[in-house]
Amino acid sequence: MDILMLLVGLTLAVTGWFLAWDYARSLFSAYTARGRVVALQPGFGRRIPGACTPFFPVVEYLWQGQPVRFTALHEDDVTNLQIGDIIEIIFSRSRRTQTRLGRMVLTLLFMLVLVLGGMFGTALVTSKTLDLTHILLPSVVLSGCFFAIVLYLRQQDQADTGAPIQRRTSLCRLFIQEPTHVCHWMKRANCPVMGRGAFGARLCGALCMMMGVGIMAWSSVGFSRPALAGSLAPAEARQAPAAEVAPAVPEPRMTVTVQVFREN
Repeated sequence: MDILMLLVGLTLAVTGWFLAWDYARSLFSAYTARGRVVALQPGFGRRIPGACTPFFPVVEYLWQGQPVRFTALHEDDVTNLQIGDIIEIIFSRSRRTQTRLGRMVLTLLFMLVLVLGGMFGTALVTSKTLDLTHILLPSVVLSGCFFAIVLYLRQQDQADTGAPIQRRTSLCRLFIQEPTHVCHWMKRANCPVMGRGAFGARLCGALCMMMGVGIMAWSSVGFSRPALAGSLAPAEARQAPAAEVAPAVPEPRMTVTVQVFREN
């Protein structure tokens, strides 16, 4: 059995499950909305003599077609906002405050180590040389697995800690946590961008799982071919036509005749 290709197929199948389940579910852990500053509310509390009274913006955004308003108390982010400014609001449903790997990521990393060990072990320990297929296919699978892990950790950084990932706009950004259980993430999905991303992740995951199963089946078939060829070899030898044998030509012999003369 081709152990290296079997590990590659199994790793690809695990990556497909990771994309279709863990990564697609993590996309619903946060959603983005556009809000607008509609008013400024003065701060309350004990006033300090000589200190300026802070003003906090009242932000309005749409939730299921209905306007919702709240007062943003993020002093570091909203100090320069004015009435009419557009801001980007990121709501996080995750209950975590820091990024963690999880069991599926650790399993995927273990599979990647096995594939790398299989490649180096085949090249160094055994005398068998790796062909182009055994080099390119594991390399592509390893690259895809690392890319999936990076996407998952990137999404966790955005949903759990509110870390700025990639700013496509220059809008002010607010991060608000709404801790919700995982089972309610799918039910409250209202962001079409995240929905399309989850559909693409599930589609890629299904394709990866099918390709992984195909590679594992191909590695098993490749193992059975030598045995099949060996079992058919005697039958083919029996069915082969007999070789024509040329008739043997006798070697020439020398005949010596001896004549004896008798005296009278």
